Amino acid sequence: MWNEEESSFTDLPTESDIDSAIASCPERVPCVPCGLKAQQEVIAQMRPLPGGGFSQFGQNYHTLDFVYVKPSPPDSRYKIAQIAKIEAMKTPALVTVVYFGRYDDICKKSPSPGVVSDEV
Repeated sequence: MWNEEESSFTDLPTESDIDSAIASCPERVPCVPCGLKAQQEVIAQMRPLPGGGFSQFGQNYHTLDFVYVKPSPPDSRYKIAQIAKIEAMKTPALVTVVYFGRYDDICKKSPSPGVVSDEV
């Protein structure tokens, strides 16, 4: 199933996902949506990884990894970046990235059609 807000495909919960969600309910009331929300809040928290890096939303990130950065406003394209520095032990954690340009965007800024320069 397509999740427009997250720009991703989402699987429907399995029986074990439902059991886990019910066990995660804050009030111990069998409420699958409440349990799934509680689980999402837990995995949304940034956690430091041994040896450097951090984990968030079930994905591990390390220095020099390439990532997509969600743009603001949300209707524009994702930005491509490389993680340059991670300070996961700080509160809140700090992640420094280096942005990369898209070939099409660089060509649009080129003064001559068909000529691409790294000085743009």
